[in-house]
Amino acid sequence: MSRIKRWLTASYATLGTLLLAPVVFAQTTPDVDVTTRTTETTTYWYNETWVWAVGIGVFLIIIIALTARGRGRA
Repeated sequence: MSRIKRWLTASYATLGTLLLAPVVFAQTTPDVDVTTRTTETTTYWYNETWVWAVGIGVFLIIIIALTARGRGRA
């Protein structure tokens, strides 16, 4: 019985290796050299520094106005 078990184990290992080899080799990628060039000519409004400065200024004015409401009524 032990001899048949060893033979089955060896045959399963061989069969597994032969069936797994194409899967492993299919995952390797060939050496491909791809060069892409893109040029962006569109500028977006949120890339401008002055827009952020104005937005932060308005935000601070609103925050100061909301927090300073009750100080004058003491």
